[in-house]
Amino acid sequence: EVPLNIWEENGAALKVYLLDDPLTFVDVPAFPLPFSKPVENFQAPLRQIDSTDFPEGDFVALDRVELAEVPLQFFRSLATSFFDPENEFDSLVQTLPFGPRFTEVLTPAMNVGAKGFIGILDGFPWLTKEYYVPYDGIVRDIPAVWVDKEAGSKIAELMSQGEVVASISVEGRNYFGSSQNIVATLKGKEDKWVIIGSHHDAPWASAVEDGTGIAMVLAQAKFWSKVSERKYNMMFLLTAGHMSGGAGTRKFIETHHELLEDTVIEIHLEHAANECKGVNGHLVVTGEPECRWWFTSEIEELQSSVVRAIAAENLKRSLVLKPDIFMEHPPTDGGFFHLAGVPILDFLTAPMYLFDKQDTLDKVDVESLVPISRAVIRVIEDL
Repeated sequence: EVPLNIWEENGAALKVYLLDDPLTFVDVPAFPLPFSKPVENFQAPLRQIDSTDFPEGDFVALDRVELAEVPLQFFRSLATSFFDPENEFDSLVQTLPFGPRFTEVLTPAMNVGAKGFIGILDGFPWLTKEYYVPYDGIVRDIPAVWVDKEAGSKIAELMSQGEVVASISVEGRNYFGSSQNIVATLKGKEDKWVIIGSHHDAPWASAVEDGTGIAMVLAQAKFWSKVSERKYNMMFLLTAGHMSGGAGTRKFIETHHELLEDTVIEIHLEHAANECKGVNGHLVVTGEPECRWWFTSEIEELQSSVVRAIAAENLKRSLVLKPDIFMEHPPTDGGFFHLAGVPILDFLTAPMYLFDKQDTLDKVDVESLVPISRAVIRVIEDL
């Protein structure tokens, strides 16, 4: 059983009107930020986040959020190895599913004393308000909503006419509950462990975010169940609470210290994703894979094995990266194993739609599921 913070939402409503003429208003479709404060008709003056004229009483902060765009040649410069047979990294630019603040999207508003928040998803290549960020499981005592860029333009137009008031309603609840990790094992000849994991409870259909990781773990379980003699014990782990601060993985690590001491490697498989472009406000699949990140512990034999496996399966657009290249651990649930001192191989892609309701079946990079699975098998056979 995994204890965790749970957020349930049943919609949001946003109305913005002129203070001196309340009949001049816009009703704006909105999506509540995860783990924000449920509220009914909270009203307060609206101010831009960079305003120098905040009122002394309550106010709502208006901010704009953009996704980060990074040239892949920069990521290539950070890699220990890469596989790019078509030299695409020279020109490709990747749009990540988060901006520079990562999950701290509410922090600037709270730091200036705002009692409400409206975030315009302005720098997104498609039109959306359904953005599941933050997903760290931290409850923030402020009503907060996302709106799309078209709604943001309407709000800006109204603000140009004079003082405006925002009325925010968020229907939902934050509460402490529980979920479950899913575990299966196979016996090996040696009393050591190979753990292969992913997560199982993303917010929507989440075909890439959740579905592909589950599929790749199940593929490993099916393959290794048919191997008559396995060198190591094998564990197949699907953890809960990915969108609540990785609660399931953290709980597993907390309760399995002895097993982790006997773990040869933890392999985490997340996100076999198609690359998309934004066209006229919509996401369009390009037919190419999203850039593949292989976070690999700094063990020379392991790094070499990963490089060989990637090349053998022709997994182009692949980067082999140190686990702590971006922060203290990879941006995956599997990253917590790195902090626990376990050798890791974390496979990840980071498509821009990863936290959006548009993460649907058409976004799955179906053609890569088998080659990625074979590459992982090659690495395990090298252990």
